[in-house]
Amino acid sequence: MNLLGTVKARDKAFESKYDKYAEHPRFGHRPRRTGLNPDPYDASVNLHYNATNLDEIRRRLLLLTGEDLPNAKQLEPFWPKGLPRISGTAVKAEPAKQNKPTVPVTHYFDVERVCRRCSQPFIFFAEEQKHWYEELGFRLEVDCVLCHPCRKREQSLAAKRAAYERLVKSKSRDWRETLQMVNFAVSLSEEGVFSGRVVERMRAALKSVPAEERNRPSYKNLIARIKAISEQDKK
Repeated sequence: MNLLGTVKARDKAFESKYDKYAEHPRFGHRPRRTGLNPDPYDASVNLHYNATNLDEIRRRLLLLTGEDLPNAKQLEPFWPKGLPRISGTAVKAEPAKQNKPTVPVTHYFDVERVCRRCSQPFIFFAEEQKHWYEELGFRLEVDCVLCHPCRKREQSLAAKRAAYERLVKSKSRDWRETLQMVNFAVSLSEEGVFSGRVVERMRAALKSVPAEERNRPSYKNLIARIKAISEQDKK
């Protein structure tokens, strides 16, 4: 194999590692190459902390100030050993748009992560970070610890729980809203948020549902789901 073939084979092998990374609906699951790779030891460059590690921070500080980082040993357990950033994926930041940064960031990199919930690897994309920190107003201290599918799941569960709690507190709830409330409780139980006992308490609320509505397939399906949760809870 010639040199060009060797390089292509190496690049293909490198890219294949991302085959199992979680998919982002906008950015995909592979690094987004920009060709920009700023020098982290350049005094005019400030990378987001998620793109560096403790060894690099200490070396940068020594080069720029001649001093080591205080309490570096105590910080070691909280930092990755390897570099999480993906070379050649940087995008320029606009520090003026960042939300009261202690140290403004000049560049964002695609960084490799492992989802805290499902343990699947994913990429926190540089363009996504730019959107978070410059458009949505997130502080630079806010970090991404979940892959996109798990983040969407968390948002969906939060919305269901908020709707459920609103309906529980309602003093003028009709039978249709009661059905919605029970549906939310069942869904949250199936997702592991609520215990089966919560669902059993909801069963009593269904007494307000008119008899003619109880013959509908949707109602029968709801009862079957409640029964399945109860049986599972007994195991």
